[in-house]
Amino acid sequence: MFERLFHRDTRREINQGIEKLKVSIIHIKALVTQDGSQSGWPYSDRMALVIQDMQRVMREISKEHARTGRVPIVRVKEIRNDLGKLNRLISNETRKPQDRPKSARSSMAALLHACAIAHVACSRLYTAVARLEKQQREEDPRFEDARSLRTALVQVDRAVGRGADLLALDQWLNTAPSTDWRKPEQILRLAQIYALTLVPGQSWDVHYRSRAPGHPLVFVAKLSRFPNLDDLDYMSQQIGVDVELFVAASRPRWRLVWQFSVGTL
Repeated sequence: MFERLFHRDTRREINQGIEKLKVSIIHIKALVTQDGSQSGWPYSDRMALVIQDMQRVMREISKEHARTGRVPIVRVKEIRNDLGKLNRLISNETRKPQDRPKSARSSMAALLHACAIAHVACSRLYTAVARLEKQQREEDPRFEDARSLRTALVQVDRAVGRGADLLALDQWLNTAPSTDWRKPEQILRLAQIYALTLVPGQSWDVHYRSRAPGHPLVFVAKLSRFPNLDDLDYMSQQIGVDVELFVAASRPRWRLVWQFSVGTL
């Protein structure tokens, strides 16, 4: 019941945000079209191009929202970037206010105020869309492994686990070691590796050892990220013998964290 109310309130906030942002952009365009041409702003043509791009993106957002009920967050980012470009152009216009007539300074102030309103509308829309996407991931069965990893991560580091984003965890799992999700001890080891990837300046040492008894670990490479399966497959081909590969974290102290059998890569 709470989740349904949460979704409904957030969707209402998104609907209102789209309309506010749309109206804000129209207002900005009117100011640039009317006051810019009358006051002779040098950058009015470039401003018009930026506004034209914002309106194009806004139409795509409205179309996608009407068709699927979703708002692509990447499109909201595009508008935010365009507003940043517009602000830089306005800054160029207002660099020497004493050289502008009073009417031009007044209209530029109105444009700055309109852009500030658009920035607020864009930020609120972005926050609402991000919040809805985050809540939907909590219910999406495709993120079940990421949720299991987050649960184990809380045991490793409570603060990191509680602040972990499911999308970031899911993306990391695409290159993480294969894991039997039925075995809690393997999930916990994976969570320990993820926590180690967040240590500043972390690096990973890869070693190999022959399967024959009595052979020592032999250093292969040092990597700035945890090696993926393609890395390990390439290394095993270069070694060209029946070996096991070992990965060690260098910080906060050197420790072996994972073992790969070449035949199972």
